[in-house]
Amino acid sequence: MDISGRPEGFASGGLELYAFTEADFLVIKQLVHEHTGIYLDHSKRFLVQTRLSRRLKQLGLKSFREYRRLLQNDDGSELEHLANAITTNTTAFFRHDHQFEFLAERLAERQAQGGFDGEIRIWSAGCSTGEEPYTIAWVVNRVLRPENRAKVKILATDIDSEALAVAEAGIYPEEVVAPLAGQYDLRGAFLRGTGPYRGFVKVRPELRERVTFRRLNLIRDWSVKRPVHYLFCRNVCIYFHKDTQRALMERLADTQDEGDYLFLGQSESLFSTCNLYARVAPAIYRKLY
Repeated sequence: MDISGRPEGFASGGLELYAFTEADFLVIKQLVHEHTGIYLDHSKRFLVQTRLSRRLKQLGLKSFREYRRLLQNDDGSELEHLANAITTNTTAFFRHDHQFEFLAERLAERQAQGGFDGEIRIWSAGCSTGEEPYTIAWVVNRVLRPENRAKVKILATDIDSEALAVAEAGIYPEEVVAPLAGQYDLRGAFLRGTGPYRGFVKVRPELRERVTFRRLNLIRDWSVKRPVHYLFCRNVCIYFHKDTQRALMERLADTQDEGDYLFLGQSESLFSTCNLYARVAPAIYRKLY
């Protein structure tokens, strides 16, 4: 025991890690699964300890036992912080660019066939810090004429409120977009920061206004205006058990009509999960009925 009153644990990379027992891990693992659907196996134990030690320090707590008591008496606000700490936000502009090329081709084809009678709805489910939905908006602006752009509605959702705050601000370090410079005209999507924002870029208003951000927990009750013509749910289901994946895919499929498109992560598949789609390209599926 540390008689100085500091939490028991050890330092790692400048962060003092709080002692984390098997009982602590099992309780938090269960709470995370119930609240987010994310399944944490033992390979994630150190990750959980590291990320939550930062949270305990912010709260001024001295042990995970205290944190467990806080969670068990929580009104929902700390569970939101827990979800923020556990979720992984790996994303990039034009990540898996063949999917955005596919989207551009479908939109261009429809425009060539006479345009859009009604709205075109696109949903980025698990949008993280916003790079995916802003890429979609960028594609829309590059491919469609102004009168057709106005008919495209982009919904971007995530469970992580901190990631959503970054997304809504639309401000990113220049190094995030620098790899795109050789292939895309960055001036069409970003404003370069000056003064205190030097070294950053901001998504142009005409792209930002095309996206509606909303906090949404995919395993809770939610409602999305249908049909969703293009649904991006990439690298989301990989964090769920098979049963949770099946239930989620059935609900997502209910938002789409025959012929609508679903985009998954490169390592994801609908095999033994959902038979309502046919694969048309790597990680791209079309609703059958």
